[in-house]
Amino acid sequence: MSIFEWSLSFFSQAEVSYKFTKKNRMKLKSQYLGIFLGVIYGLIIRILGDTENFADYYNIYSISFLWVTPIIIGSFPILFSSNEIYKSKAKLFFYPIITVILFLITALITRIEDLVCVLIIGLPFLLVAGLIGLLLGAVVKDRIKKQKIIFYHFNSIVIQSN
Repeated sequence: MSIFEWSLSFFSQAEVSYKFTKKNRMKLKSQYLGIFLGVIYGLIIRILGDTENFADYYNIYSISFLWVTPIIIGSFPILFSSNEIYKSKAKLFFYPIITVILFLITALITRIEDLVCVLIIGLPFLLVAGLIGLLLGAVVKDRIKKQKIIFYHFNSIVIQSN
């Protein structure tokens, strides 16, 4: 069996097993919304760093751009995603990294950044975004569990009082 035949059979089986209902489409959109917002945020911050108006407040050669920007970019896919992402540590680690990679590629394509700059800031951005994804994912997952517990206890109190 050739690779082409295998891929056709694989995708036809996947298409049958996954029904594209309205609910499933919304899950897919919400899952990737954070990645899109993170890329847009990174581009806006990078463009604002070049303007003269913000030169006194913000500089792209500062610590805030090298460390705070990837923290915020990496938090977008975690905060703006469905609850499915918290089930997988790989998704918690790689979604922020994918966001940073797409930001760097977009900045390179639009000529906001040069290749040398992308290579220099790429590694710190990727490391920080991946670590923030894991840490923030654990915090958010813990808060979701606590909210479910509080909701459960509140419901049991309301039911018992009736």
